[in-house]
Amino acid sequence: MTLLLALFALTHAGYLAAGWSIGLLAIGAYALSVLVRGRALSKRVPLSRQRWMNSLPDEDEQS
Repeated sequence: MTLLLALFALTHAGYLAAGWSIGLLAIGAYALSVLVRGRALSKRVPLSRQRWMNSLPDEDEQS
């Protein structure tokens, strides 16, 4: 526990660890928000406007 407190004390290593932690946390939160928003928006797209990977096959292409 003292090693952890010493690492996060106001030293160069503490500032470095805090900076990386805050930066990675912010990037992770942004990525999560983009994914959640994308999934919510993808449910609102009509079937006829969906990308080819997700749309139903045409009638003449069914086998």
